[in-house]
Amino acid sequence: MAKVILKTITKFFGSNKVLDQLNLTVNDHEFLVLVGPSGCGKSTLLRIIAGLETSTRGTTVIGNRTVTELSPKDRDIAMVFQNYALYPHMNVYDNMAFGLKMRKVAKEEIDHRVREAANILEISNLLDRKPKQLSGGQRQRVALGRAIVRNAQVFLLDEPLSNLDAKLRVQMRAEIIKLHRKLRATMIYVTHDQIEAMTMGDRIVVMKDGKIQQIGTPEEIYNNPANMFVAGFVGVPPMNFLSWSPGVVLGIRPEYIALIEKRESTIDTEIRSEKGDYIIEGTVEVIEYTGAEKLIYLQTNFGQMVVKTDTSQPIKEEKRYNLLFGTTDIHFFNMESGLRMGQDRPEQLVGTAAVV
Repeated sequence: MAKVILKTITKFFGSNKVLDQLNLTVNDHEFLVLVGPSGCGKSTLLRIIAGLETSTRGTTVIGNRTVTELSPKDRDIAMVFQNYALYPHMNVYDNMAFGLKMRKVAKEEIDHRVREAANILEISNLLDRKPKQLSGGQRQRVALGRAIVRNAQVFLLDEPLSNLDAKLRVQMRAEIIKLHRKLRATMIYVTHDQIEAMTMGDRIVVMKDGKIQQIGTPEEIYNNPANMFVAGFVGVPPMNFLSWSPGVVLGIRPEYIALIEKRESTIDTEIRSEKGDYIIEGTVEVIEYTGAEKLIYLQTNFGQMVVKTDTSQPIKEEKRYNLLFGTTDIHFFNMESGLRMGQDRPEQLVGTAAVV
């Protein structure tokens, strides 16, 4: 396997700049996930690595070779597409073997690689079937098998699970993670689904408008977001944002807020308690049950806020509650730049909240 290095990658489609001077290093054997909203440039970046698109400016290095000017077949990469791209008239065996036959690999070697990949993916019993006789999950395994037989330096996966139903996506996520561990491959995976990114990646690259917003482990991305976009994009439901003081936004994740039933004698405005906690009063409008947890949507004096809690806590609609959260669980952001501020939280940051 090999390291991938991207240097100042810029891409224009006409006058539209879709990638803006991206620098990125993917380590050998790493599972790296590119995540971001539709149109952020993540699939274009993957296609540039594959050689299916040409960067307007910048350099692409795979292993020890600069491959910027090389065609896809000369880059030693394997790609798995969203739509499987299987040949309908060929059986599973021939679909997996086709690329090797085109490269004139010996027949015995082809047979060995195909059967080995089929064994890894547990589809050995499907080798004689045509794609139309397979389920969506089985077709995706065949597409993965076609990539595995290449023994490529780098595997590129472009939203390979988006056509599957929710239950099968969860299953296939686990299968791809196990496959990565078996192959010890360098894999670059594109998705718009931040849950996929958080559960699969060794590191995550969060993108927006053709730029990298943050690179880090799932824990780093979630617990220490670089800016308001990352904080709001990663997490279900997203972080609550409140305008805190001039130029400062406070962020708090829904699971770090406690709900305490409102007592008639308490004050109706936002306060900071003697223990260093923050309290906001709100009225429950909607409760969504998600299984082991429920999402509580409350209307406060500062706008709507969301709280995540377990189902054991008795919460009732139209009742008033105090929302309690501590200083150790909050983030401060610069309202103008969106960047997360330092952890010192100077005294001037204390102020009256309003939801952004």
